Amino acid sequence: LARPLVSDNPYLRHLAVEWTPDGVLVRDLGSTNGTFIRGVQVREVIVPPGAPIELGETQIVAFDVDTAAEPPPAQAESFGRMVGKSAEMRRLFALADRLAKADVALLVEGETGAGKELLAEELHAHSARAQGPLVVFDALADDPQAGAVMLFGAAPGVWQNAPDGHVGLLEQAQGGTLILDEPAELSPDLQRRLARALARGEVQRVGASASTPLNVRVISTSTVDLDRAVERGLFREDLFYALVGARIEIPPLRKRSEDVPVLARAFWAASGASGDPPEA
Repeated sequence: LARPLVSDNPYLRHLAVEWTPDGVLVRDLGSTNGTFIRGVQVREVIVPPGAPIELGETQIVAFDVDTAAEPPPAQAESFGRMVGKSAEMRRLFALADRLAKADVALLVEGETGAGKELLAEELHAHSARAQGPLVVFDALADDPQAGAVMLFGAAPGVWQNAPDGHVGLLEQAQGGTLILDEPAELSPDLQRRLARALARGEVQRVGASASTPLNVRVISTSTVDLDRAVERGLFREDLFYALVGARIEIPPLRKRSEDVPVLARAFWAASGASGDPPEA
């Protein structure tokens, strides 16, 4: 998992670091002062543990990760409907089991087709909110003009499609989970409204004066690097922190080829076919 580090400005994420089998991947996030390794400015580089990293006038040292802090690979080759036998996926399953029980806002990252929404659904199913509602808001699919009404609801007389008022998805998800798909696609107005609602713990319908207390866990799924979106001014800083209480990334299938037969068998069984799937 990439973990952004900050400079002396608490609102500026300077760089992200990620442990890899080859060393520590250091990626500058468009910082003002730059990131330097032994006096050489870098944008993205893998350094060995113990290498000094310069952030402006600040210097940090990357040490080997504490293996006790990272969950060991699970023995199971599945997490609900998600399957995989690779070490990467079994480690993800172990982490997902822990995050499902933590009632915090969560960001699920990964490429298109990686299974982000499926993982979000399973995180809900394994959580204490499993008996509560599960609703999805797709920021890519919704008309920005109608998005506020769909997400927050509307008072009577505000929306012509529901003259008697409309219950938004946030209220529909009370006691359960809202899956927010591709939050980077939210309009600036929706970002502002959502950041305010999550910060205050209450939702106010469009055109209403009263608010309703909010009891919803938000799990966001994104193919976009939200860290970079914030740095470029495309995504609100306050909303980022409201949505990213924790984060988990699904590795692409090309990096875990041993999962292909497992997935093939799962898809074959889900299709209702009998016997074993044909050999490739």
